Amino acid sequence: KEELWEGLIGKFLLEDSKLAALVFSEKGHLLKFNKKASDLLRLNLEAELGKSYEQIFGEGREPLREMCRALFAGNFKNNSAILNVNIAGEELQVKADMEFIYQPEKESRRILLVLLQDVSPLSRAEKLEAWVGMAQRIAHDIKTPLSTVSLTAQRLGMELETLGGKKSAHFESYTQQIREEVERIRKITNNFLKFARLGQLNPVPLNLSKLAKEVIFDFEQGLPPAVKLVEKLDENLPLVLADEEQMRVVIENVLENAFEAVGSRGQVTILTESVEKWDPATHGPRQFVSLEIADTGVGIPEELLDSIRKPFFTHKKGGTGLGLAIVQESVKAHGGKVEIQSEENVGTRVIIWLPALESEE
Repeated sequence: KEELWEGLIGKFLLEDSKLAALVFSEKGHLLKFNKKASDLLRLNLEAELGKSYEQIFGEGREPLREMCRALFAGNFKNNSAILNVNIAGEELQVKADMEFIYQPEKESRRILLVLLQDVSPLSRAEKLEAWVGMAQRIAHDIKTPLSTVSLTAQRLGMELETLGGKKSAHFESYTQQIREEVERIRKITNNFLKFARLGQLNPVPLNLSKLAKEVIFDFEQGLPPAVKLVEKLDENLPLVLADEEQMRVVIENVLENAFEAVGSRGQVTILTESVEKWDPATHGPRQFVSLEIADTGVGIPEELLDSIRKPFFTHKKGGTGLGLAIVQESVKAHGGKVEIQSEENVGTRVIIWLPALESEE
């Protein structure tokens, strides 16, 4: 009966499960697991058999360890929870369901069944939908009155020109200020609209090096003499499946931040290459295309590195707080990842990885 009991658990809870599943003994040692569990936790669980959950759920997986610990101690009221874990440097939201199962006819002996599911994409989608809705409403509410203000400033300027003399020159500074502020608000509105279009993907095979060259050309025209732009673009870069308009916006936003950071003197480097990385979507290695933009600018304070990715958060005067949020969400929508490394008064590196388009795709 013991063999039958364990066999049933193995078949129905491990082999046929669509979730990552682990089974621990009544003393908390790993008895069984399925491949989905190894993939999700990014561990060789075969080598972990017989080890305790205390040893297995470490290095960023501590919330799972604490939940197991509370269950074995008998003081955890809810057997289901959504936990924030850090697996191999990636922040994930994992839904954990844990339940004690007793062997028929031996109710004193129990095992702990742990079922795990990565719900990060669902959480990101819900948040993105809320932010996009807000951006659409704000852009719509601003656009009409903005056009009215812009036209009024133009007419006022024309009227002042007919007056001539000192009076016209005196008021010209005011109309100029109105026009500048209108342009700034127009830029904010355009960012809102870009953000609102994040959910509308039109993916095509794309060469990121070629696209980066086109974007760079637009920036090169207005660079200060003491700002150096270094290109290290791989011409034989594998293609990616991506929305061309969104990727153009992504590169523009990161480059704009880099040039703002260096000001009138410094260096911005843009680099593309092909790299092999772990793919969270397939839980295995895959070829990625890397786009890196580095600057020698003012850098970002360490305490702000997490916050700058959030929509509408900004530490720059006149900033919208949408530039990096657009980059982050757009890259995620394409199955990629964004990494930001920065040090104050040294510079910032933004690295974007997108899955390379494989031949069979």
